[in-house]
Amino acid sequence: MILVTASMQAELQNFFPGRCIPSSPRSEGELWEYHDPSGAFSAAVIGTGKALSAYRMGELLHRLSPSLVIHTGICGSASRTLRTGQVAAPRWCIQHDLALSEFSLPRGRIPYTSIDCLEISASCREEVLSCLKASSGGVQTAAEGVLASGDRFLSPEQRIKLSEFSEYAPLLAVDMESFSVALACSLRQTDLVIMKAVSDDLHHQRPKNFSRFLRRWAEIFAEAVRSYAL
Repeated sequence: MILVTASMQAELQNFFPGRCIPSSPRSEGELWEYHDPSGAFSAAVIGTGKALSAYRMGELLHRLSPSLVIHTGICGSASRTLRTGQVAAPRWCIQHDLALSEFSLPRGRIPYTSIDCLEISASCREEVLSCLKASSGGVQTAAEGVLASGDRFLSPEQRIKLSEFSEYAPLLAVDMESFSVALACSLRQTDLVIMKAVSDDLHHQRPKNFSRFLRRWAEIFAEAVRSYAL
């Protein structure tokens, strides 16, 4: 079974019957889920920020035991060549706001572990991205590089500075959940593919209609997942 996740309900609206998305959670901490009748996939909202998304991912992986997680949604570009309306599909994830250089640790390293940069290397990755390409009409996808997660929203200027610390590969984009998803999947040895639409870039370009942008990408991601899963 494939588990599709995103931080917001609107990012998964095409997975839910009638596409009726509540404006706010029905109760604190509730997981908003959909389970396809075919049994091929489920979709779940994991919330915003590393703490809540980590908790929810752990609970979902324990309860559903998916063979693959596909994490979707939106992100901010940290590359001058990755523009609004394109897709980041990183090979690595890191935490940009975990910085303990005072303890001689590299940026992103979790103390007393060897965990810093997590590789996203599902065997089905290229096939999933091929389905995404077909569903999006060939929208450009950056399929290499690093996605950095943190609990602060970063301006384009801050993202440019942030790109200097990436020792592993060029920094593609930033968001607030992907590292939590990657860590939970890594600890449970679950395959993961991340694909996120860029909603703002280093050229200060943003969608003119954000709600329409979210609807379009929710439709594209849902079509790609169904094409791969069914």
